[in-house]
Parts: sequence; structure tokens; C-alpha cells
Amino acid sequence: MERVSVRNRQRKFRLDLSQIRKDAGLILKKLGKEEAMASLLFVNDAAIRKFNLQFRKINKATDVLSFPGGDPLPGTTGEWLGDIVISVETAVRQAEQIGHSRDREILFLMIHGLLHLLGWDHERSPSEAKKMYGLQRKLLKQLMG
Repeated sequence: MERVSVRNRQRKFRLDLSQIRKDAGLILKKLGKEEAMASLLFVNDAAIRKFNLQFRKINKATDVLSFPGGDPLPGTTGEWLGDIVISVETAVRQAEQIGHSRDREILFLMIHGLLHLLGWDHERSPSEAKKMYGLQRKLLKQLMG
């Protein structure tokens, strides 16, 4: 059974879903969670705006949302971490603004989302934000080579 389910529900940008699945697996492995499971959903700004409004009461698009899991999926082994939703449109805009590749930005958002599923929260305190962002940079550097 695949550890990371990847679905693409946007049509504007081409994604290499097999590479994304591989990268997500590597992130989990580096975090000591290679047996854990999660799902990644790639959407457009309109769709993520609906999720953000429904679950956070914020009526605007965002780059990534994380929904921590609950009970394991029936018939599976391993910890169910939850779901991550990424707006590819926002990721592309952010990559252009920062001056790096779309793939790097998507990888960064995957790391960010997975850390949230593992309980990290940059909004909890400045010290946790510093630790979380440091870990994100470290993982990104390891994965980007």
C-alpha cells in the first residue's frame, strides 16, 4: 500500500505526481515516520479558498492547509497523519516572487504541511516557529541537494 496518496485536482499546471509521492516519502523517512501515511491534494486557488473558509472561517486563498488525522484507515497498518491541501496557483506565484522554482516551493509546502501533521505549529510561540522553520530549511536543503 502506498504511504502517501497524491491527487491532483487542478488543471492549470503540470505536476510530476510520482516525484511528489517519492519526495513525500523521503520527508517522512527523514522525520522518522517512514511507516506513517498521509494524503496530498493539489488544487487551485478557488478550491483552497473554499477549504479555508469552511474549516478556518478565512475567506481567502492560502498556500497550504493541513488537517491532522484521526483514526487509522480501515485495513491499514501505520500511523495516519492526515491530509495536506496545496494550492498550486499560490505556490507558483510565491515561487516567482521569491525567485525560485515551482518544484522547490511545492516541496517546501509539503514539508510545512507534514510538520503541521506531526504537531509542529509556528503560530504557537516564537520559539516553536524558529525551530519549525529551521527544521523546514534543513529538510529542504537535504532534499534539494
